[in-house]
Amino acid sequence: MDLANWATNPTTGQLLLAAAMLVLLGRVFLPWDRLLLLVASSVLALLTGEVAVRTLDLRPPEARQPIWEEAFSEPGEPHPFVPGSRLVYRYPDDPRGAFDDGHQIVGTINRHGFRGPEVPFEKPAGVRRVVMLGDSFTLGIGVRDEHTLPRFVERELAGSNAPIEVINLGRSASSTPEQVEILESFGLSFAPDVVVLVVFLNDSWRRGTLRILEDERKVWKRVRRRFQLADLAIGAVSRWRMHHRMIEHYHEGYRPDSPGWLAMQEAMLRAKDRVEGVGGRLVVALHPVLIDLDGDHPFEPIHEEIGRFCRASGLPFIDLLPPLRGRRDRDLWVHPVDHHPNEVTHEITGRAIAGFLRDENLLVATTADTGPAEHPPAALPRGR
Repeated sequence: MDLANWATNPTTGQLLLAAAMLVLLGRVFLPWDRLLLLVASSVLALLTGEVAVRTLDLRPPEARQPIWEEAFSEPGEPHPFVPGSRLVYRYPDDPRGAFDDGHQIVGTINRHGFRGPEVPFEKPAGVRRVVMLGDSFTLGIGVRDEHTLPRFVERELAGSNAPIEVINLGRSASSTPEQVEILESFGLSFAPDVVVLVVFLNDSWRRGTLRILEDERKVWKRVRRRFQLADLAIGAVSRWRMHHRMIEHYHEGYRPDSPGWLAMQEAMLRAKDRVEGVGGRLVVALHPVLIDLDGDHPFEPIHEEIGRFCRASGLPFIDLLPPLRGRRDRDLWVHPVDHHPNEVTHEITGRAIAGFLRDENLLVATTADTGPAEHPPAALPRGR
């Protein structure tokens, strides 16, 4: 028997064999009548628990996964999503009353292949443009078009002296280097005055929360698939283990010699040069992992490290952890099975980013205010 494989994913036959061995071992200490009574009462208790869990639907939240439908473009296309397609995010239920019929949210993709309203490349005179780059947090998984982070930033800036356009170039499952490629091949065509690069801790080539959760779901998956009581018990231990694994996993990604962190630094510096080359300014906004915000946040050292790098590199930096401090993490999630930020979170962080742009006077006239783009969008390289 492969003990390592058995420990994480035993078969039903292996479990029955283990149970038989326990019964034989118990016979050493108990007479048959007491042993049989113990076995019968244990089986009855397990069956009662299984019926209760199924009747009350007490499965752990992660047992009910969301379904995402995103129409990614073919490699070599100048946009991440198929122009005119839809984003569909479907959930097992609607505990917040935030979804549409079928517990789903549908987003729209414009003719450029990005989420948000149509914006021509040529910038009208007097208009200030903000291009926002990032992953699924910027794209807005699980929220309506009008509730994405860029839309809240635009609404908060609406009272500025000049008209403001905020362009959403977020792409789910992308890293910082890939987002800078989107900037170079597409984003600069909008002649932005400011580019906000929203970074997240998995940008240093780390697995995201859902990927870590998927790994945990593989532990004893055969048993958990058949017995919901076992799924509930193992799920409780699994959540604790996942929490600690995620903390360790992200911290490993920001060691001084981490390839992912070095790649992030190089990409941010390249983006700074490219944006300043067209007369704009690059801002780095760091979005926190939405856990333990009402206590000791486990990733504060990473936030400090990224902030130190940005300040030393002359990059305007805003940490989005402070405006979210003191809030319960579950109140900020799209759904218990999806820890992406919901519309409440986007409004808070959008207000913080807009306030930062105003306070730092980053939307004054720049040489990017000349109007038309200087080059058409190029094809994006193959992403991951």
